[in-house]
Amino acid sequence: MNHLGWLRSLVVDGQDRLPGLLADDAALDRMEEARIIGFDWVRALGVLPNEYLDAVGEVPCVVDGDGVHSQRVGALAGAELGLVATVKGCEELVIDAALSGDETLA
Repeated sequence: MNHLGWLRSLVVDGQDRLPGLLADDAALDRMEEARIIGFDWVRALGVLPNEYLDAVGEVPCVVDGDGVHSQRVGALAGAELGLVATVKGCEELVIDAALSGDETLA
């Protein structure tokens, strides 16, 4: 589960809409990750898993009628940077293994 990002809130006009989304079976059914993990478990966690592809930087943002506006965060350094680079390297090997069928890469 470490390869997943976790949506911990979904604020629209100052109101967190995540609890309502988690309570809505029809909405969860449209999310592959929620279907795979299971609605009850997603609800128990109180967060939504969101799988990312390739290299994605996850940052806090504000969403309004004008679009999505990322918020500044500090740069990764030291141990955090090393961890992210290591995990990304492992993910790339697993993808290469899956695409090539080479079990030694996995």
